[in-house]
Amino acid sequence: MLLMPVVAKVQMQFSLVAKDAHGNWGGGTDRDFSTPDDNYMVYMIYSPIVTLYNPYNTPISFDELRIDFKDLPIGFRFYRNGQPQTTQLAHFNQLYAYHDTNTKVAKTFGINLRSAITTSPAAPVVMEPGENLVFGESVSGDSTWNTGGMFDWQDNLTSNIPLAPGYLPHPQLRGVGGPFQQGDGPCLVRSRRPARSGLCRSRGLAAICHRNPHQAQRALRPSL
Repeated sequence: MLLMPVVAKVQMQFSLVAKDAHGNWGGGTDRDFSTPDDNYMVYMIYSPIVTLYNPYNTPISFDELRIDFKDLPIGFRFYRNGQPQTTQLAHFNQLYAYHDTNTKVAKTFGINLRSAITTSPAAPVVMEPGENLVFGESVSGDSTWNTGGMFDWQDNLTSNIPLAPGYLPHPQLRGVGGPFQQGDGPCLVRSRRPARSGLCRSRGLAAICHRNPHQAQRALRPSL
C-alpha cells in the first residue's frame, strides 16, 4: 500500500519592496532623476509555502509531490500620499503588464515539492511519524534580481516552481531584485511533538505592480 503525506496547509506570503524605476519609467513620472520622490517602483513578492503532515505511525518518503492551484481570491488597492491609485480593488490576476485590465486571465501556480531547489527529483523527502514539514524555499540564495529568473512581470514563471523544505532565518531577501530586508516573523519549520518554531525571513517571486507602479512613496499602503 502506498502511503502519502497529507497537504495540511497551502499559503501565499505577500511582501512589498521599492526599487529604482527602470526602463521607460526611469526618473519617475517627470522622467527627471533629480526629483527623487517619484523615482521608485513598487514590486510585489509572493512566496508559496506548503505544509505537509505524516499522519501514520511509520516513516514515509516521496521523490516529488506536485500541487496546482490558480486564481488566488485576493485584490489590492494602492495609495500614494493618501490618494488611491485605482478606482477599485485590483485582482491579483491583473498585476501584470499584458493583462492589467482583465481579471479573467487565470494566474496559475504549479508547485513541485522536492528535497532541494532543483529542476528534477533529487534525494527522497523522508517524513517521520506524526511529522509536519514546511516547504518554503523557492529561490536559491545565490540568485540576484538579474540572474534569479524570478521577475514575473510577464506572468510566465509560476507554472513550475521548485519548493524545498525549510523556512529558516536568512540575513537578506535575495532572488527578487537585490538584498532587500524582510521582516522577522514566527514560523514552524519541522515538528512532531512538541512543535518547534523560530524567527524567519523568506525569499520568493517578484512581480511588478503595474497599477501606477512608478509612484511609490513612503505613504504607499495596500488595502486588502
